[in-house]
Amino acid sequence: FLYFIDRSMMVASSGTLVVALAVVATVVACSGVEVTVPSFTDSPTPFPHFWKRCFGSGHARLALRADWQDQLREMREELGIERVRFHGIFDDDMSVVLDSVGNYEFFNVDQVYKPMVKMGVKPIVELSFMPALLAGCNPYKQNGRDCPTVMHYNGIVTPPTNFSQWTDLVQNFAQHLVDVFGVEEVRTWHFEVWNELWGMPYPTQYLQLYDASRAAIKAVDSQLQIGGPVTMQCQYISEFVSDRAGQFDFVSTHLYPTDPNCTA
Repeated sequence: FLYFIDRSMMVASSGTLVVALAVVATVVACSGVEVTVPSFTDSPTPFPHFWKRCFGSGHARLALRADWQDQLREMREELGIERVRFHGIFDDDMSVVLDSVGNYEFFNVDQVYKPMVKMGVKPIVELSFMPALLAGCNPYKQNGRDCPTVMHYNGIVTPPTNFSQWTDLVQNFAQHLVDVFGVEEVRTWHFEVWNELWGMPYPTQYLQLYDASRAAIKAVDSQLQIGGPVTMQCQYISEFVSDRAGQFDFVSTHLYPTDPNCTA
């Protein structure tokens, strides 16, 4: 139902918007809930199309699917979506780090980002999660140290055994993006460091990861945009701003509106 209202507001005149609101009022009234529909004047208040800015979409491997790309194209054409964010661009199912540290393959990365850029959609690049070789663990639990993971796709959430290896990965990744898409395009993207501090407690481990990531991104081009702390519910925002003053291009957090703790 909300999708219907959004599309109506996208393509309709103010008259259609009144009809849509009337339908909302009718549906809510039938449920026994009171609703107030605002009156319209000759000087209406602009309604920001916030849903166009960005949507979240699971993990990177999903973006390799043709049906995912078709749905993104529809959202771009009909809703005007501007950006997409997802987890796991470095997950082992993306085959970025191969059989040895420093041996990278960005074929799947290109298959994810090229269709998006062609559609005019900007990636919000979440630098995550930790490749098993950098984490020093075995994701298949056959031998060696088990990997701490999240989600059904087993994103590895642990610091690297050597932060210089993470810096090397991120720098080569960013350089590849610039080589493929051009520096002017990539300057319009946003690079986020990690997600919700999973396995990277604030401040020590997270800031160490942030510093290594920032050094890598800025080594490629000083105008590439990177930020953090990529928390939920505005956690650690003030601390991050204080701890890394002047060392971020944006501050990033996200909310879950259905969470009873959401007060923002």
